[in-house]
Amino acid sequence: MNCDSLVVFIDESSPSKRLLSFLEKACTSTFEIRDYREYIYDILMLEGGSSLLPLVWNKKNNKIIVGCPLRYEGFLEKLREILE
Repeated sequence: MNCDSLVVFIDESSPSKRLLSFLEKACTSTFEIRDYREYIYDILMLEGGSSLLPLVWNKKNNKIIVGCPLRYEGFLEKLREILE
């Protein structure tokens, strides 16, 4: 999958680490990783006032994934939805 339009906001949590692992497995292109501490305002705007992590944002169509499913298959389903 082409993931060059994705921006990923992460922290040091297990869900963030799992998300990065899933993205590396699924993507054929690179994605941008941002430390959440430098982008709190952006995260609040994207999530409509929340600041839940990890957050994947498609900067081309403005779709997001909040959090990370436990299973890779569930993640792939959400990833396909935001890449459409």
